[in-house]
Amino acid sequence: MARIAGVDLPKNKRGEIGLTYIYGIGPSTAKYILDKSNINRDKKVHEWNDDELNAIRNTITEEFKVEGQLRSEVQMSIKRLLDIACYRGLRHRKGLPVRGQRTKTNSRTRKGKRKTVAGKKVSAKGLKGKVVVLNFWFIECHPCIAELPALNKLVNEYKNKEVLFYGITYQPLTTLKRDFFPKYKFDFQIVADATNITDEFAAGYPTTYIVDKNGIIKAAWNGGIEGEQAETQMFLKAKPIIDELLLKN
Repeated sequence: MARIAGVDLPKNKRGEIGLTYIYGIGPSTAKYILDKSNINRDKKVHEWNDDELNAIRNTITEEFKVEGQLRSEVQMSIKRLLDIACYRGLRHRKGLPVRGQRTKTNSRTRKGKRKTVAGKKVSAKGLKGKVVVLNFWFIECHPCIAELPALNKLVNEYKNKEVLFYGITYQPLTTLKRDFFPKYKFDFQIVADATNITDEFAAGYPTTYIVDKNGIIKAAWNGGIEGEQAETQMFLKAKPIIDELLLKN
């Protein structure tokens, strides 16, 4: 079996098809590689001799990035977009199509399986018997920053009561210490570098969940309002829900 760039190629496929099993090589690139190596495109993979295999390997090594090297480059590019919080980076963070595709319908390939949020159980030790408010945010999100006074007001409202407040972000603590804490006051307990949590629960930014004493999500909303209404609306929206959950056993 022919093995190129760490990939075992299917032996009964034609060469121009077999090469596309390597990440980073498509139909046109496969044809170019075979032509440059003077190999018939219709020749099957198991019919290649050692000289032909070496010629293909050399062409790929010298001219193309494939497999692990290409995957690393793609991931680093996505990480850069996330770090600078540009439009494409935010779309990646939300798990939405990046290049202008419609999202009202037919975007399940990018979004993945549907996630049911209402009624979903949040499991974490130490939270049982408490009402929990989770807020997903990041530094460059202007609506996130605009609602900080309202979130701080909620913390003061329920001080010494069975309510826990967590501000969760994918950004590392070093970034927060440098760019956020010197400028802003956020009384929530901060959970930084929590990419695994934000990828699963953040439906947009900001996203807020209110979880009851049994760990069930009872309220959720995403998106925020900038300006004078941000503080009032967030506080008025969250307070009656928290009050109701505190009254329940």
